[in-house]
Amino acid sequence: MPIYGLYTIVTVFPFRQVGLTGCLWVRAGIIKAWVGTHFYSRFRGGSKMNLQELRNLLDDITQARIAVIGDFCLDVYWSIDMQRSEISLETGLPTHPIADMRCELGGAGNVVNNLLCLGCKAVHAVGVVGCDPWGKELLRLLESIGAEASGVFMQSKDWTTLAYVKPHLENVEQNRLDFGNYNSLSNTTARRLFSHLEKLLGKVDVVVINQQVLTGIHTDVVRAGLVELINRYPDTIFIADSRHHSLCYSGAVIKVNYQEAIALCEHSDGADVVGTVGMLFKRTGKPVFVSRGRFGCVVQDSDDLTEIPGIDVVGEIDPVGAGDSLLAGIAAALAVGRSPVIAALLGSYTAAVTIRKLRQTGTASPAEVLKAAQSQSGITS
Repeated sequence: MPIYGLYTIVTVFPFRQVGLTGCLWVRAGIIKAWVGTHFYSRFRGGSKMNLQELRNLLDDITQARIAVIGDFCLDVYWSIDMQRSEISLETGLPTHPIADMRCELGGAGNVVNNLLCLGCKAVHAVGVVGCDPWGKELLRLLESIGAEASGVFMQSKDWTTLAYVKPHLENVEQNRLDFGNYNSLSNTTARRLFSHLEKLLGKVDVVVINQQVLTGIHTDVVRAGLVELINRYPDTIFIADSRHHSLCYSGAVIKVNYQEAIALCEHSDGADVVGTVGMLFKRTGKPVFVSRGRFGCVVQDSDDLTEIPGIDVVGEIDPVGAGDSLLAGIAAALAVGRSPVIAALLGSYTAAVTIRKLRQTGTASPAEVLKAAQSQSGITS
């Protein structure tokens, strides 16, 4: 096992959703989780703000108006307690009694939740659910957090709400049960999405495009329609976080992880950060946010490439939904006129809060963001 100074790497978690790679480190018997590392290479500096500037930013976010169009998902957590198990008379197999169940917003829904928890004035949800219990619960959760959900349409045919059931036995996640793998978005539903989103474009500061799954709303028709709206409304900021179609949203700011960036550029040299991020910026002409695992986050804006230092987090971590938190922080800051660099800093602090929240798609309040930022070298008093 390799040793780096006083630290020993014991486990590596691939944070696929967030574009982050976390590591657990052991020192003197204390487990320490890192999101990135305090590391500066040959990139431009200037990635600092003081606490008063952060407070001012969080105050300004209370006026932010944001629309989120994307794949709205439901994360369903089942807690199995085998003490009440019995043998099924029908199958002869042991039952799995569910002692507790909770549902949380995932995908685009988690982005909406994070934006509202950061204090945004208005967040409009635009997406699709099925005519099923999962869809009704998803809509209920959106309404319960104060989201404007009139743009979440129900498609009764060929659509099942994207839901991911995660059974836990003795706090260990078992095989996941997925709903929505056979969805087919109708052209009628696509037109309803476009119509609703276009009505919002004069009312919002930023539109977040979330693409989570291949069987979500982002068909060829939807992607082409979004590009048309981006071109027709150049004064509105669009930011795309897409697992499979990042470069399809011409004119949008993009947020990807470094592995995705390499794949998009067909760039074989993973060590050439400058070359990889530069290629993406040349292809998009818009700010590019690329998370780099333990080496933090890189932002390309105009001719400037800036590295955001990593954030150290003590204790057990859970990466589920952290990428949504990163995106929410970026979008909220851009919505109130902050630079891409400051936006990336806010996104990093937001994600640093949510990864501490175990077995849930967590959110971060302004107070939690301030607390996370106070101990970091990237922020001054």
